Amino acid sequence: MNSEQIRYILQVAADKSIRKAADKLHITASAISQSIQSLENELGVTIFQRTSKGTIPTHEGEIVLTKLLEMKTKYIELYEDINRAKNGDYLKLKISYSSAFGHIIKEALFSFKKEFKDIQIELFEKTPQRICEEISTNSIDLAFLGEEKELMNRNFDIEILYTSYLCICLGKESRFRFKEYLTSEDLRNESIVVLDSPAHKEMIKRANLDGNPIYVTVTRTEPIGEFILQGNAFTIMDNFTLKGHIYIMNENLFAIPFKDPDYFYRDIWAVHCNTNLSSYTREFSKHVRAQFD
Repeated sequence: MNSEQIRYILQVAADKSIRKAADKLHITASAISQSIQSLENELGVTIFQRTSKGTIPTHEGEIVLTKLLEMKTKYIELYEDINRAKNGDYLKLKISYSSAFGHIIKEALFSFKKEFKDIQIELFEKTPQRICEEISTNSIDLAFLGEEKELMNRNFDIEILYTSYLCICLGKESRFRFKEYLTSEDLRNESIVVLDSPAHKEMIKRANLDGNPIYVTVTRTEPIGEFILQGNAFTIMDNFTLKGHIYIMNENLFAIPFKDPDYFYRDIWAVHCNTNLSSYTREFSKHVRAQFD
């Protein structure tokens, strides 16, 4: 028996469906079925039965599930004890996030630390490409980024936090500030501020704004607001990126939905990379999710 089998079986029990569990775990239903069959052969029992109410545990399966829950708890406790032995009394979470989350992550950290003041947090702002590499190598505990094709249909614990849409961020003096939405035609010949990352450049290309004159290209997100204000420029970003930002709060900057011809939507993810610390990473993602409300 291994930790993956425990996770698969508990998810099936929670969803009463192998297919739904497979969707949530981002693996195939056959992989879960094989894992269950392997454990059933090992124990000599039938764990689940199909009924009109779904896939539910047998009498023996109830006993197995009870023990698996205990094992999961003990496994997490063991991992925490090992971490404390290595790092002192503090548990540590390594979290990477894309630039779109900058302000959201900061606010989530403040609220999270009020509940879990003894947990050490290491935060790293990185490109989505670098984050995908870290997820694949299990070198971080938690990641926040927009949906990535290369992570789909793979065995990752992906939590959808929010569905965003693209916005144009512009200054209070912009002639577009009172528009209900903006299109690429509206913005033709307007100067754009570009973040030097493949993800942002792809966003610009997708919105058909890659022909616009570039006001400046930056490597960090912090000065973008100042460049937009002083240069009468604009940039494109997810609608939540500047949520709660001082420039938005004091109405120096405005975020106008982008539509060309339709709105551009994408899912925003939390990827839980360390199953041993999932109870804590889910607590942190809960605080991030709250920032979208």
